[in-house]
Amino acid sequence: MPEEKRRAVLLYYFFDMSDAEIAELYQIPRSTVQYRRTSSFELLKRYLEEHAYDLPKLVKQETMNTACYLIR
Repeated sequence: MPEEKRRAVLLYYFFDMSDAEIAELYQIPRSTVQYRRTSSFELLKRYLEEHAYDLPKLVKQETMNTACYLIR
């Protein structure tokens, strides 16, 4: 995942920042932050679909449940 998309997801979901706060931090439009977050989940969803059979070997079940919840 590209760095700018990863940062948007991390700041929003793990640091509890709003799109507006992230936009101000990076001096970009709020809509850009929102796009980066939503497109990140599309990338993650695609990756999970393509690697579904490999995932139990790679991650704990609770992590998988969290990832599935987040992409709904």
